[in-house]
Amino acid sequence: MLLVGRVTMIISAVAGMLLATQKADILTLLVLVGAMWGAVVFPVIASFYWGKVTNSAFSVSVAVTVILFFYVRSLGGEFGALTLPLEIIAAVGAGVVIGLMVFAFLGSKVGMIAGIITTVICL
Repeated sequence: MLLVGRVTMIISAVAGMLLATQKADILTLLVLVGAMWGAVVFPVIASFYWGKVTNSAFSVSVAVTVILFFYVRSLGGEFGALTLPLEIIAAVGAGVVIGLMVFAFLGSKVGMIAGIITTVICL
């Protein structure tokens, strides 16, 4: 595990240096950091409450999220082949997040209603 951690840090440092040499603006870098944070943090949170999240499931979910992020950010454009399915997934994701936040404060029925309303509004 120590070797994996060290290799990961080296890869991260090289990726950081490559990003620094691209002269990207700060907004682009903030969006990238937010996407990477979301790609890693949400599967970790899910693993606390759902025992079926294995190491391979975690790795695959992070890899798919990063690949889709870069596709949408750079290649997807406004009229890409995956635009409509990704918009639907994003709307459902927004509904899930809002539903979970409302569920935490007001209970499951109100959370479900808030999630459905949010999904419909986002579509």
